[in-house]
Amino acid sequence: VSTLLLLRRFAGLDTRRQPSLTSRVSNEKFCKDIMSMAEVQAQQQLDTVVKALKAEPWRAGSYVHKKKLQDAMRNHGSVELMQRKGCSGEKGLVAVKQMPTRWMMSSAAGFTQAYPNSSEQPWVDLGIVKFLN
Repeated sequence: VSTLLLLRRFAGLDTRRQPSLTSRVSNEKFCKDIMSMAEVQAQQQLDTVVKALKAEPWRAGSYVHKKKLQDAMRNHGSVELMQRKGCSGEKGLVAVKQMPTRWMMSSAAGFTQAYPNSSEQPWVDLGIVKFLN
């Protein structure tokens, strides 16, 4: 199935007839328009998720620290390899990014106000993970 056909289905358009060669330019514009709409919708959904996020305490007793993977200097933290308790081998392994809450602030709005030019966006990262799960 072609990308154009999938996009036409997504937009609710007739997918039974194939577009002619003369409509190639309009099809390319159509594809770009649909992709732009999808990006806007995804950003709006992410914004909604990020606004609803609240910092929660880490449940330290649920995981066992294995080793430090690397420093995360831009956010004063580190990336650690941890494993869910009761798992062995490669099962239950997770990478955990630890950051001080004083740097993250208590909300996305507070972070943006304190660090408007930061290349790190921890609340957006959390929103993406929440959205995907």
